[in-house]
Amino acid sequence: FHIFVTSYINWIMKKLLILSLFFVFQIFFSQIKMELKIISEKKASHRVIYVLQIDLINESKNNYIVPIDTTDYKIYMSGDKCDDIYRYTDLSDLGMIPMIKDGNDSFMEGLTGAPHFDTEGLDSLIINNKERAEQHREKIKIWKKNHNIKGEYKNADINWYLYNQLKTLESGKRISFVKEFSSFWRTSATAFYYYWLQENVDYPMFLKICVDKKIYKYLTQKQKEEFKGYKFFSGKIQSNQIMIRK
Repeated sequence: FHIFVTSYINWIMKKLLILSLFFVFQIFFSQIKMELKIISEKKASHRVIYVLQIDLINESKNNYIVPIDTTDYKIYMSGDKCDDIYRYTDLSDLGMIPMIKDGNDSFMEGLTGAPHFDTEGLDSLIINNKERAEQHREKIKIWKKNHNIKGEYKNADINWYLYNQLKTLESGKRISFVKEFSSFWRTSATAFYYYWLQENVDYPMFLKICVDKKIYKYLTQKQKEEFKGYKFFSGKIQSNQIMIRK
């Protein structure tokens, strides 16, 4: 009898735990919703370019701050974490992540490459990159001083980048924008990113936003106070699925 009662209690506890996790899951993923749809598409240079409409909808009762870099996408790498901010020149650390499934129902990792340059073109590129880097460094030095940011240069650079990607999303409101996407995209003169897709094959894809609360440590207290009445979002936002081709 004792064994039966113990087993029954354990069964009840497992059911309650599963039920609790279900409600936590529902609450977590119902805060902010992302809708994705294809507006148009065109074929160019052996690839399809899609024009996407992306909507972020706040279905909660809270006002949120969501950090999103809408200038570019971030390639998916299985080892990346939600608090990674590298600040490499050609990488959008807070960009939306295209999640593309391969034939084995696994997610494809993004690849990177660099275009070919002749000697003259390479020399010119090196000079231009050096000038850009110096201009950016001077801008960050001024930013660091004006915002009283402590620590090394990288802290100020991350602060500048993060602060300028913060989007306000009030309760019941939405953020909408239109953006092109293809399996190959160029971020600058020095780098491009791509997913290895086969010709004439349909691939399921969704977009993901991934934010760890630890990134907000890079903001100053004064900057955080600017958003009084808002919650700083942390977690994952996943769109609906669409079908794409190379």
